[in-house]
Amino acid sequence: MTLKKSSRDPFASMFWNSVKKTRFVPIVTLVVLLLTTLLEFVFDYINGYYDWNQKRYGHFWDSILDGILLAVPIIVVFGVISGTVLFRFVQSKKQVNVIFSLGLSRRKIFLAKYLGGIVPLAAVLAFSATVEVLADIISGCIVKFPTIHLALISVAGILGTYTFAFTVAAVSMAFSGNIVESGIFSVILAIFPNFSGIFFGHMRSIFTHGGVEAYGKDWNFFSPFSALLIVQTGEGYRKNYLLRILYTSGKLTATDWSGTITCFVLSAIIFAIAYWAFPKRKNETSGYFGKAKGLNEICGAMTGFYIGTIVSLNLTENHSAIIAFVSFILTFILVYLVFKFLFTYKRMKNMKQSVKRIAAYVAAFALIAVIFSTGLFGYSSYVPNAKKVESIEISLEISNPYDIINYSTDIHGDEVYGYSPMISNGFSNQVELSDVIFWGGTANFGSFYLDCTVEKDNEIKKVIDIHKAIAKEGKIKANADNACGYGIMISYKLSNGRTVDRRYSTVSTESAMKMLGLGDLEGFKDEISEYFYYHSQSMEKLGPSDYLDGFCLLSKNLKSCKYVDGLKYDFMKAILADLENQSAQQIYFHNPEDELGVIYFPLNDSVSSILGLRDNEIIGSDGVIINADTNEITGTVKERRVGFPDLPDTSISISGDRCIVVTKDMTNIVKYLTDKNLMQYFKSDVTANDVDKIKIATRAETVGKKNSEMLPLFAAGYACADEVKSNDTMSRQASHDFANHVGGSIEDKATIQTVLDNTLLYGFNDNSDRIVEVTYNDGSIATYALKADVYNKLNIK
Repeated sequence: MTLKKSSRDPFASMFWNSVKKTRFVPIVTLVVLLLTTLLEFVFDYINGYYDWNQKRYGHFWDSILDGILLAVPIIVVFGVISGTVLFRFVQSKKQVNVIFSLGLSRRKIFLAKYLGGIVPLAAVLAFSATVEVLADIISGCIVKFPTIHLALISVAGILGTYTFAFTVAAVSMAFSGNIVESGIFSVILAIFPNFSGIFFGHMRSIFTHGGVEAYGKDWNFFSPFSALLIVQTGEGYRKNYLLRILYTSGKLTATDWSGTITCFVLSAIIFAIAYWAFPKRKNETSGYFGKAKGLNEICGAMTGFYIGTIVSLNLTENHSAIIAFVSFILTFILVYLVFKFLFTYKRMKNMKQSVKRIAAYVAAFALIAVIFSTGLFGYSSYVPNAKKVESIEISLEISNPYDIINYSTDIHGDEVYGYSPMISNGFSNQVELSDVIFWGGTANFGSFYLDCTVEKDNEIKKVIDIHKAIAKEGKIKANADNACGYGIMISYKLSNGRTVDRRYSTVSTESAMKMLGLGDLEGFKDEISEYFYYHSQSMEKLGPSDYLDGFCLLSKNLKSCKYVDGLKYDFMKAILADLENQSAQQIYFHNPEDELGVIYFPLNDSVSSILGLRDNEIIGSDGVIINADTNEITGTVKERRVGFPDLPDTSISISGDRCIVVTKDMTNIVKYLTDKNLMQYFKSDVTANDVDKIKIATRAETVGKKNSEMLPLFAAGYACADEVKSNDTMSRQASHDFANHVGGSIEDKATIQTVLDNTLLYGFNDNSDRIVEVTYNDGSIATYALKADVYNKLNIK
């Protein structure tokens, strides 16, 4: 040891000794930051200030902030190394006895070493930032509040991240017996804030009505290691020319400081506990594994907490909240006991004490669950006053079938055996390790996003009225008669700048009927004008020509299909006019007898079925069909269209394909088809005699799920005989929902005819309504909906 007991000021000597041991951190930091400043202005000079805006607004550690994703791990590593170097002595009995005999109290020793690891870096950061700002001033750049603000948050963010990593490493070293033990404890302590955010978000998500899983949103109170990532993720920011953006369109706000503040607050709490407890540390802990009683207990509980949270999260998707919570408790107990057994010196004695502590832990977690399940102090019932709302962003799992956002999500899944089961997507609770480390939660809102902004007073009131109804009804049991799955996210921006977020995945069918009416919001209706330019099967923007410049007309039972050459502009105009005029009431709540037939727009990737292309045939740019093996011309698109004008057996899915269910109130479409003598193709002579059998069940029964997992919606589908045979050959029977979940069948022709006369292709489907699978004599299968009043009259037992 270089520090002598006879030093005039032992505290100062120990402080400077600590500075000397970790001087590599401030030295490397100083060199890197000064070189960054120098190179930025050298390159500007060489390039003759090519970018005038960059010259005007200047720099602030552009290279460092651009590479912040790489810089953060380096900062963390520096903190860990410094903490390890300075407090490594406590794990050696010889060094402990020497240090503790130098005339300083243990607390002063801890404080001197702690400050010696932090103060030099703070000084270097402050000096380097000052040099950078002065360089901007000397170069004639603007230096106002945005520059100073960015300098302050950058210095504080780097120092805060380093301090948190340093504090965790230092405390782990100071209270553990050896370096292996301290390394394990460091990791456990470091991720506690992140898992706390996940846990509380998870509790709110499963127990609190309307609870949003991701905690904090713009605020960062649970992820100290992401304090500096605001330059990558903040609204309006980008990596290059950050200062220019801050002077023009962007700004740093209080939320951007939250991660840095979190770092310092957590560091202060850990330091205060360690500073108080360090004198109580027993010297015999040094060099031994399992004697760090305090950290053993804390880290054992934390490890059980972490793994229990992960298990609970991954069970939530398919199980109830109670099962998820019980699984958390059981996992916590098991992991806690295993950890204490592995990390305790006198195992049997300490295991008995650990068993006694379990009751206290379980009681604490149960209390947390009670708080979240009883409304979280008014959280579940709170709905903002309309007068205080500036705007609302909402996302609906079902909005308007003709707007591009709703359609492009393809929410209903794939159609198999002529059936799209309409299972709600819900929200994923799978945990990614990167989410835990950086974001403090999964931050996963599911497969749909805030995609409609509401700003008009009357629309704001409409959304709020529906939200009030949902909040008032409270949590609905998964298999309640009126339960259905219908995801909705609501994000309020209040006039005072505050945001209020709520998320629901299960609502009553009464609320669902009101929610479907939100499809009339201007934000959704405006998207209908782009109807012909997007498709659920393509991520790229399309044009009318991508639909083969033609369309198909299908009868209401979907068994006959007529291809019409040429998608004329006047017909497109008529279609858009009707789609834009359709209200949610007309779309979702029309009567079965109002449906006339279906218009289907096949994409070019469906051209082989339209034109009867062989496997080795391709279409050339001039419309000729070529044999790819011989390069011979085998025909033209026009000839094939003439040759295949009728498609009597084409598989189709109303929800997955680009389809329009034509109803009587679509007057423009009906007029166009009538004038062109095309309405005849909506007619069909299919009767009960063409049907082999039918099966009838509720939405939930068809797939063996709970009511809360099913969307309150139905969309018909049809699988031709060849597709059914192909599915059977390819062993896709596992996807045949009716065959797997619905027993019995009906062959009575009178009943079948009544069903065929009252089928519905698309619309709201209540839990009392039914789905009908019709198997035709030719082997094809179709699914239709049947309203409850018709089904009840059938007297089926």
